Amino acid sequence: MASIGYGYNKIGIQSLARDYALSVKEYTQQLAESTSRETLDRYYKKLGTILTKYNLQGKPERIFNVDEKGINTEHYPPKLVCDKATKPQAISSTRSATITIVAGGNALEIEPGCIPRSPEGMSESDWSNNQLFHDYMTTHFIKYASVPVGKDLEPTLLLYDGQKSHINLTLKEWAKKHNVVLFVLPAHTSHLTQPLDVGVFGPLKSMYNKESQLYMQRNPGINISKYQVAELTNKPYIRAMSPENLKSSFRKTEIYPFNNNIIDDSQVTPSVIYIEFVKMRKRQPVFQKILSRIP
Repeated sequence: MASIGYGYNKIGIQSLARDYALSVKEYTQQLAESTSRETLDRYYKKLGTILTKYNLQGKPERIFNVDEKGINTEHYPPKLVCDKATKPQAISSTRSATITIVAGGNALEIEPGCIPRSPEGMSESDWSNNQLFHDYMTTHFIKYASVPVGKDLEPTLLLYDGQKSHINLTLKEWAKKHNVVLFVLPAHTSHLTQPLDVGVFGPLKSMYNKESQLYMQRNPGINISKYQVAELTNKPYIRAMSPENLKSSFRKTEIYPFNNNIIDDSQVTPSVIYIEFVKMRKRQPVFQKILSRIP
């Protein structure tokens, strides 16, 4: 910022650092509170009940996870090989938009070649909203997930997070009509409980960065816009959503095969520490006052 005439003074830097620290603290507290042993135990107990109730224990093809991933037109270029006397310059596109990819997959496999037939939609904010998610579920998901229509419907379990953009009364009525069981994952636990977060979106983002770098090498001086994102995420999406990755992701989250004893104690340690810290603060009013004075 200083190099282009908009630098910060010492107080400005301290203010930025404080704002960043507070945002990290808030997220860390949410994560610690949510990934407790009690929360995860309740989740797996409820999930086991649902699997048994709807006779889905041996039917990986009827257990789906749907999630969304934001892709920025500004990619992260890879490390470069150059002469030691050369200062490498990595060209990246400007951040002009965020494109949201809504993805769905089960523990068995994904429909081959579904990318060319993927629907498109747009919201004013570039992020998914109620209507876009509803359209995805009722037109695209129902088609490729083989959701039955008619009498004697076989149940389909759909695991998803509880974002407001996914909560829709019309969607709930649609799910009831088609015997789709909507199961909301515990808040702030997607790094442990959401298959697509655990083993799919990471490889997708990495491969997208590589495709973007190749695109900019072939087209010097041209920025990546929202209109190139679909093309650049085509191959990465198919590779990331491979049957092997999906099976591995459902296995790591122990949704299929189901196992409610998978979460290791080390994974809930932040929650234990946070809870003990809160208890200590409640027991020590003086300590509370001291902390309240810290800016």
